[in-house]
Formats: sequence, structure tokens, C-alpha cells
Amino acid sequence: MTTRKRAAKIAISLPPEQLEYLRAAEEAGKGSVSGHIQTLIQREQEAADVRATLDRLFGDRKPGADHRAWAGRALGITEEATEHAA
Repeated sequence: MTTRKRAAKIAISLPPEQLEYLRAAEEAGKGSVSGHIQTLIQREQEAADVRATLDRLFGDRKPGADHRAWAGRALGITEEATEHAA
């Protein structure tokens, strides 16, 4: 049997334009205000996990040009990658 954690309610303060953005997204069917904030926090946690992994792999060394070129091809964001896909 799995234990499911209950969500805790909190109050946060946001600038009016950010709250309007979240409410408009909710009205457009793009999830709830809470869901949107949960997604942003999840992305932040995932980015921190990636950063920790890169720090373990590379330490203080910065990725070189070869690393960046490989990443560009792997992610499909360089011209070279698009040419090979065509």
C-alpha cells in the first residue's frame, strides 16, 4: 500500500500582473493556479538535479567546444543536426 501525501495549503503574494496571468491561464483550461506553480517548482528542482549531475561529472571544469557541439547535435538545435535529419 502506498502512502499519498496530502497537499498543504499556503498563501502567497504575487504582483497583480502575475496573478492575472495565472488566472487567465486557468480560465483558458491550461491547468489550475496551484498546478502551474507546482510545475514551475518541479522544473526548478529538475534543473537543480541536472546542475548537481553536471557538477559531479565535470567538477570545476567547464564543458569545452566539443561538449557544446555534441549537445547541440543531440538536442537538435544546431544546423549540423538539422542537416543530418533532412
